[in-house]
Amino acid sequence: MYIDCVNELVTEHKAKINSWLQQPPCQLGQESLSQVLPEDSVSTAKSGKTLHSRARSATSLMKSLSSARARAAEKKAALQRLHELQDEELKIQQMKSQVELRAEIAAAEAKKRSYEADASQYGYGAVTYLKVQDNKRNSKCSFVIGNSRLAPIKPPTIPRMELSAAVVATKFEKITRQELSLPIDQSFFWTDSTCVLC
Repeated sequence: MYIDCVNELVTEHKAKINSWLQQPPCQLGQESLSQVLPEDSVSTAKSGKTLHSRARSATSLMKSLSSARARAAEKKAALQRLHELQDEELKIQQMKSQVELRAEIAAAEAKKRSYEADASQYGYGAVTYLKVQDNKRNSKCSFVIGNSRLAPIKPPTIPRMELSAAVVATKFEKITRQELSLPIDQSFFWTDSTCVLC
């Protein structure tokens, strides 16, 4: 945002400088009497030799604008580096929490996976939880994966929706078995549908 403002100022001043330099000499002499710059001395303003002084002031203006642009670029680079460091710190924290979770799971006495599937006339879904219990009988339950889907426009029967939810739960079992390379003691599938259980 700051850089855009600086670039806009630079283009405005370049246009003014070009218009000054492209004016005929007679207009420069007349204009110099009406618009005397602070850098102009009394002798140069009266004699009409302001082209040199205006070029000098334009050059100093361009130098100050280019240094402002350089400072803005340095600040932008510093902000980008700060964001990169914050991203790296976040990744390190995530990796640390993953390592701690794996250590807890490895030290656990019992590991159980629970798959729950349910459906209604509006949609169906399934979810997977991992329950870990240590030797002191402290339990920790973690969400692993979940998914839900809306019912089609032509609504099927509720038993068919319950069967679709059970299919999603079995797919989750296959995915978690492949992705979680942990020895699991037991897996449980939960549903409230009698047609799925049959």
